[in-house]
Amino acid sequence: MAVVHRLPRLIPDSPREIFGPKFSARNFLVPIFRPKLFAGNLPSEIVRRRPSQLTPAISNLKFKISDSETSLIPSFIPFPFLCPKFLCPLRLGSHTPPHISALPIFAFDIPCPAQRKSRLMTQPPFTLGHSPDPDDAFMFYALAKNLIPTHGLAFQHILQDIQTLNERATRGELDLSAISIHAYAHVCDQYALLPSGASMGDGYGPMLVAKQLFPRDEIAHKKIAIPGTMTSAFLALQLWLGKSAREFNYIVVPFDQIFAAVRSGAADVGLIIHEGQLTFRNEGLECSVDLGAWWKAENDGLPLPLGGNVIHKRIPPALRKTISDLLTASIRYSLEHRAEAVQHALQYARDMGHELADQFVGMYVNHWTLDYGERGRESIRRFLDRAHQQGLIPRAPELEFVV
Repeated sequence: MAVVHRLPRLIPDSPREIFGPKFSARNFLVPIFRPKLFAGNLPSEIVRRRPSQLTPAISNLKFKISDSETSLIPSFIPFPFLCPKFLCPLRLGSHTPPHISALPIFAFDIPCPAQRKSRLMTQPPFTLGHSPDPDDAFMFYALAKNLIPTHGLAFQHILQDIQTLNERATRGELDLSAISIHAYAHVCDQYALLPSGASMGDGYGPMLVAKQLFPRDEIAHKKIAIPGTMTSAFLALQLWLGKSAREFNYIVVPFDQIFAAVRSGAADVGLIIHEGQLTFRNEGLECSVDLGAWWKAENDGLPLPLGGNVIHKRIPPALRKTISDLLTASIRYSLEHRAEAVQHALQYARDMGHELADQFVGMYVNHWTLDYGERGRESIRRFLDRAHQQGLIPRAPELEFVV
């Protein structure tokens, strides 16, 4: 009677992890089993084929002991005897020599058609960074609540402010992330731009606010509170002033504390983003310029590109497209189920009521967000090209879009 063993789960990455770097698939005969035979019964028939006849690449082969730590695994492949051009499978009822049955047992797991469908289920969650703002919460509502099919892919949502996400992108830490278009100029060698999820200011955008109105030449000599040096708002400010950061006075303040900095006198002018564009009058402040309106007037009606979603290039191109389609599907679901998605986004609305939150979401989740298309791509190119021409970014970035 064949011997079975209770073994812990073990999933090496490849045959070479066990057999060493000189492992060659061409030298092995591999048994193929139906999935049900992994339940603890020995196979009644073993088919021998070369791996080259079964899979195009050895990387598609996985060693696996069991899907469950309590499963009984048959002793049908003695590990030390799995050597080039030699295989010693044990048939049902055959005698298992003691020196073989006591040794560790391994089996090739080559997916059958049913297993291929669930192969993506073994993919670890992708890290997905976005800001804790109502527009991002609205966009990723369907993914966060598992309301759309994900084809076995999972996502770990990481909520951080945009400056932190920009900095993490420079280190290539996250698989996917919302970042400023300004920051993309510094990470284009690591990330590709996704076609959906962009924040485009179509005639509106970051604003310069103060206790009184100031013209451009006066603002250039004031102390300006900014939300981060890698934000698109800060790059747009430099383009508008016609000055680089080293030529004017600024302080970096968390975006939700800029109003307080201006009211206290710590700064003369505040560069505001997010919902501050709708609430600055409640703070008793005046808007000297809307940089989104300025950009549109100066650039053939193009929107001001503020933020976008990026995906790391370590992810294979085909999988990038699959993930891109999922993010687009999530945005589309929210637009088609607007009321419930806005309700979900309210938890990130920072004292905004439902009506104001819905208005803010509408500003930055719209047809541009679903797919910004060629005009959106042209706006990104122009924004970064002009920044490079004025010496505001170190290089003209090579833009890569997932299409």
